[in-house]
Amino acid sequence: MEDKIHKSYQDKWKKFMMRALRNIDFLNAKEVTDEIIEEITYKVKIVSYNAGTYLFQQNKKCTDIIIVVNGGKISCVIYYRY
Repeated sequence: MEDKIHKSYQDKWKKFMMRALRNIDFLNAKEVTDEIIEEITYKVKIVSYNAGTYLFQQNKKCTDIIIVVNGGKISCVIYYRY
């Protein structure tokens, strides 16, 4: 049933998200089909983080992909133990 819902869901937000995702270089590759982009649109969550929030931590399983938009900035800090 979910496949049928996805195929028939064509609102303005979805179309906007598909165009926005295509503007990301690695999602604009020939190998990334429209079907893949469409499926990603169903998984996208828009989230805001406060400055200083840790998005990922060393040695913790990563389960998300984060795309930074609107002039956002991410610092990557890797701590080494000697």
